Amino acid sequence: MKAVLLAGGLGTRLREETEYRPKPMVEVGGRPILWHIMKGFAHHGITDFVVCTGYRGEVIKDFFLNYEGRTHDFTVRLGQPPELTYHSAHEEDGWQVTVADTGQSTMTGGRVKRIQQHIGDERCMVTYGDGLADVDLSARHPHQVAAGELLGAGTAASGEYDVVVDAAGTSSAVATAIDHARPGGLLSAPAVYWDPLTIPNAVTLVVKEVRVQPSYTYGHHHGVREVDEAAALLGIVPELAGAVVTHRFGLDDAPEAFRVAADRASGAIKVVLEP
Repeated sequence: MKAVLLAGGLGTRLREETEYRPKPMVEVGGRPILWHIMKGFAHHGITDFVVCTGYRGEVIKDFFLNYEGRTHDFTVRLGQPPELTYHSAHEEDGWQVTVADTGQSTMTGGRVKRIQQHIGDERCMVTYGDGLADVDLSARHPHQVAAGELLGAGTAASGEYDVVVDAAGTSSAVATAIDHARPGGLLSAPAVYWDPLTIPNAVTLVVKEVRVQPSYTYGHHHGVREVDEAAALLGIVPELAGAVVTHRFGLDDAPEAFRVAADRASGAIKVVLEP
């Protein structure tokens, strides 16, 4: 599967950094945002990329054309014919990167249309080239921490975040999520809330102007069912299921399945009933 990275926008909201380079090439930790996103895809086995360029696209082209020289020690023998030898290796060996000029002012859909020749009719993943995320986990039980580590999440949530997800469905979890949300941030609530919630820090929710986005079962927040998106994600990243599905039961054992699911301290994260 290919990953399509949209990297052609003007970056006007970060103008002090994007006067001479596109926003995906702004560096974080000495490497471009675009590179960090690609490393995330590579971690899950996706190493075939199509980069849609536009504004200052020559900076992206130069980065990949000269990637070996930027990331290796090398020896060059001058003269005719010249010889160039790179020393050591890097973890990006084997990546395939197609850099395509999709125009200065092309909109998102137009950029994807213009690179159709590079992806054909196969399903692909599409994301923005400046959407870098750092995911930390606030977990109560050791098996939850272990699952987070397996999926590459940090396990010591601290400070405030742009997006906070409550996956526990309890009053204390919602209160913690509100505390971790930045002013004007988003609280995503896909958990199952069986009982009425009491939110002790509701005033904080209001003062911070935190937006709440519920997502329950078959929601259609943007024209697509969340359950369908989740199923597609599990197909692309199958290790997700292995990390969070801790128990499986047949339908005849449904009472035991519900008992186990209710006891998170015993090691349950997701409990599946199978025919």
